[in-house]
Formats: sequence, structure tokens, C-alpha cells
Amino acid sequence: MAQGVALPPKSSVTYNGKPIPHDYARMDLTWTNLNFDEDEIDIPTKEGYRFIDATIGVHMLWNKSDIVLDMPTPAS
Repeated sequence: MAQGVALPPKSSVTYNGKPIPHDYARMDLTWTNLNFDEDEIDIPTKEGYRFIDATIGVHMLWNKSDIVLDMPTPAS
């Protein structure tokens, strides 16, 4: 499990000089569970990082099917 900020898509944004794949979103990872620190990401970061623990605070691509948005619930 990881937590981050999904960034809204922009039509002109590229990643490593290539268009962002349709099934990926650009995001900034802010936290990860220690159990997942050594998991490899699908697309290396611009800096060449390949593992989740190295991507905290770095722009990265994350598969949209793995993104869960927490929606605030109104207080009753």
C-alpha cells in the first residue's frame, strides 16, 4: 500500500520524452508501507528509480487501475 497525490492530466505532458500511456497517471508518492518498499514499479522514474521506496517525493507513473481515490464523507 502506498499513498500519494494523483496529478490531473494535461494533454501536452510527456514522461521521459514520450506521451504518458493511456492507462497510467502521473503522481507524487508521499508514503508507502514498509512491506512494499522493495516492489518494482512498472515504468522507471526520470531519475532511473525502479523501486517504490526511492520514488517518494518524485514524479512517477502509476497504473490507473491501482489508484483508489479516498472521497471525504460528510459528517452526520
